[in-house]
Amino acid sequence: AMLDEGVSLLHIATHFDLVAGRPHESALLLGDGTSLALSQIAGARYDFSGVELVTLSACETGISDTLDLGLEGFAGLLQAKGARHVVATVWSIDDEAAEALMSSFYEDFDPDAAFDPVAALARAQKAMLRGDANRGG
Repeated sequence: AMLDEGVSLLHIATHFDLVAGRPHESALLLGDGTSLALSQIAGARYDFSGVELVTLSACETGISDTLDLGLEGFAGLLQAKGARHVVATVWSIDDEAAEALMSSFYEDFDPDAAFDPVAALARAQKAMLRGDANRGG
């Protein structure tokens, strides 16, 4: 429904499990405890073409693996469905570190101004390395 309403920024903070070569088992855990498989997302009419930025704050969402549906992981699937920019992880990250990184990432976000996700991510990563990223507040 949110995609139909025309959101420009979508942040997904949950758990994701990539099972290499198995898009029916690779799934995003939803807030109600159910899961949504990559194959379900690929086969559905989801249109991300109006979304400027999708942030996947979940483990291993950026890992590419050629799956039997021709998908390249979750991030690649969202780009194939039209998302302009996708920020994703290629490793496991604990919840506190993810929160700190994302807080720092969005620190300069202004919905009325241009947002450069590449530069924002670079700043957030450097802040994490320096140990001065916003730690949840």
